[in-house]
Amino acid sequence: MNTFLIALFAFVAILALTSWVASRPRGRQLHGLVNVAEGFQPAIRTLLTDAAIATRYLLVKRGSDAAHVALAGTADVPIGFVTDEASAAEEGIAVAHFGLLREGALGVASGAIAADEFLVPGANGTVRKLPVAAGTYHIIGRATKAAADTAVVEYTPSFPIQRVVA
Repeated sequence: MNTFLIALFAFVAILALTSWVASRPRGRQLHGLVNVAEGFQPAIRTLLTDAAIATRYLLVKRGSDAAHVALAGTADVPIGFVTDEASAAEEGIAVAHFGLLREGALGVASGAIAADEFLVPGANGTVRKLPVAAGTYHIIGRATKAAADTAVVEYTPSFPIQRVVA
């Protein structure tokens, strides 16, 4: 009788284990996360270039369309800075977007910059300190360290903020 009960118990245990294994999902199951990305925009996106960008950390603006970028100038409102290089037009390039970054940003200095100075776009994608001359500028952040002309400067980025100097 003990042998029969042991065999019956083993059969029920094998049946339960087989049923449990068959009910487990196979592969990577992500249907519980279907709507997670709604409205999500990553801080760094790959966009195409309108022209070659041979230096890292230059400011970029919207290019010929929403999928393209071009170097920002002194009068432009930049969307972010590039973190790599592109040797020709239509190449993919990583763009770190202002306002979405959780860490500091880097830029190529146009002129000497002191720590804590407000930064605005310079010529050809560079950054410069906020001028005292009259004009409309777009502040993109504040320098965290001093930097010499053409050096890489570290700054705390923000959405571009329009500043009119009278």
